[in-house]
Amino acid sequence: MPKFKLLIVDDESDILELYKKFIKEDEYEITTVDSPEKALELIEKENWHLLISDIFMPKINGFDLINAASEKQPKLKSIAVTGYGTEDVLEKVLKNDCFGYINKPFDWDYLKLLIKRALKPSMRKYSM
Repeated sequence: MPKFKLLIVDDESDILELYKKFIKEDEYEITTVDSPEKALELIEKENWHLLISDIFMPKINGFDLINAASEKQPKLKSIAVTGYGTEDVLEKVLKNDCFGYINKPFDWDYLKLLIKRALKPSMRKYSM
């Protein structure tokens, strides 16, 4: 059975290493990149099942990345990640049609649950 393809974007390399450590690569094909620009290049070349993106990054923020990715791959689900969770951020998560949202530092079990739920065929993205 083919693995689900996860594209994970964060400008902090130590965070990317933690993703690899805590998310089982035997369950998913995981690709991590340290910039939204690299992520967009990969989204142009390949199909993905799930995009996990930090929100606050230099040059291109996570919401712009998620929107651009959704234009290229309308079925792509996304999870927004931030260290600065506020009501404003949550509102933007909902407006940007993200499947879910998680704050740093992570509850890894919760993130794993979000990933599994996002990849279930019957689950829809949040909408307003």
